[in-house]
Amino acid sequence: MKMKSLLLGSLLLAINFIMAQGAFSLRIGGGYAGPGLLKSDPVYGPIVDPYRPERDGLVEMANRNFFSDSSVQFIRGSYGQGMNFTLGLGYMINPYIGFDMGINYQQSSKMKSIETHDIILNNPPFVNIKLGQPITATISTSAYTLSLMPSIVVAAALPNWKAYPYARLGLTLPVFGALFHDLDIMVPDSLFDKNPGFDELLGKEPYYIGRKTDVRLETHGTISLGFNGAVGVAYKPLPYMNVFAEVNAQYLTVRAKDTKITKYDIDGVDKLEERGKYRTEFVYSDKLNTESNNADFNPNYDRTKPKDDLRKNAPFHYYGFNVGVTFLLSKTTLKKKEVTQ
Repeated sequence: MKMKSLLLGSLLLAINFIMAQGAFSLRIGGGYAGPGLLKSDPVYGPIVDPYRPERDGLVEMANRNFFSDSSVQFIRGSYGQGMNFTLGLGYMINPYIGFDMGINYQQSSKMKSIETHDIILNNPPFVNIKLGQPITATISTSAYTLSLMPSIVVAAALPNWKAYPYARLGLTLPVFGALFHDLDIMVPDSLFDKNPGFDELLGKEPYYIGRKTDVRLETHGTISLGFNGAVGVAYKPLPYMNVFAEVNAQYLTVRAKDTKITKYDIDGVDKLEERGKYRTEFVYSDKLNTESNNADFNPNYDRTKPKDDLRKNAPFHYYGFNVGVTFLLSKTTLKKKEVTQ
């Protein structure tokens, strides 16, 4: 008990000393961001290849038309586009320089693409049959992430100023989050009406599609590092509170660790287990060779194990704006608060 009391007393003395020297602050803000200055980064969506099922996984999203005019238009964007919210604990050494540890939550906007395909059947009794009607696949992807943002803060604040500019520059360290990739495949009812037994055929390997197929993939990242910064103006209506508005930006690319198919429904029936582990789980690396569990490199690949695939990168760049409030927690401001009450 004496040791605990001594540690608690030492902690209180340390906090008292720090608050006497500088000022703590609690920052709460939120805003919206665009995808960055240059929309040049690819984003990825799921592919289900009925001709080469071993190629299932993630590919660059694009509006693809392989039914009428054989056109491809790639989708470019960033998961940084969307809403974000920040909680920050700051400490100002003096009125001009300090440190800030932000916890930032981002919820991205959805990015979408549409693919239109014909399909050639090569399973008896349907052999080399081109259907002649479009099968439409609608693909969407979104993400959320929770990041730590340690930063240096510089303020141009004189003691009597109510409003002053500031700047913040720091690192972005993602600690939690996921990317979601959704695929909805629609097959025209007329194809089933004209081809008896078509339902049963498409529900089997290697096709695994029906009149309506819903697929979801979830991707998680590995250790990644980015940069962020902001320039803003703070206004102090009360000695213990600031309101602020800022423009901010981030440069961050998250490296994928793995992807897993978490949903594979055919006409409302769960078919996930029938696909096997190789077509359900994907583990990423920066190099593939003849020892990788990948059919394109290793003819003796194991279908009972996850597929080894080349690493994908997800862009989380953004530029945007935030508004919020900062509570100042130094001894001086708290005393002033008591006087003004």
